[in-house]
Amino acid sequence: MRRVFLCFAFLLACSFLTLPSLAVAASPSQKMVNKVNHARAQHGLSPVRMSRALTRSSFRYSRRVMSRDYFAHGLQARPSGFNVFGEVLELHGGRHVRIGFTVRAWLRSPGHRAVLLHPGFNVMGAGYRRGRFGGRRRTTWTAQFGRR
Repeated sequence: MRRVFLCFAFLLACSFLTLPSLAVAASPSQKMVNKVNHARAQHGLSPVRMSRALTRSSFRYSRRVMSRDYFAHGLQARPSGFNVFGEVLELHGGRHVRIGFTVRAWLRSPGHRAVLLHPGFNVMGAGYRRGRFGGRRRTTWTAQFGRR
């Protein structure tokens, strides 16, 4: 009986050792970077790395868009330290982050597509905000691209 208990305890301990890798699922921001990199790879472009600075800036921008009920570029200056900079925005109904939908919408728009597939970018940040926009539940995404 003791041997069965020890085996069970060992198996239980092993399962807890693997939980952190399962629990650390990619954030929506990282999933957005992954989805953009998939699109870039399909067009023969090198991937972009996730930038903490651009991710923070993207979250701040999405928050401003939502809080001011104003959907447009120009609410803030480009983050410092980037020689090349690009930005895309997206606003959709509901509270779901809809990453695939957002990337497909950007790729269908020539201006947004040019930013996503610009070969000069090597870093990216992505942030979203859920809330009320125009009196309706919405989610807005900001993705910022750059090269230092």
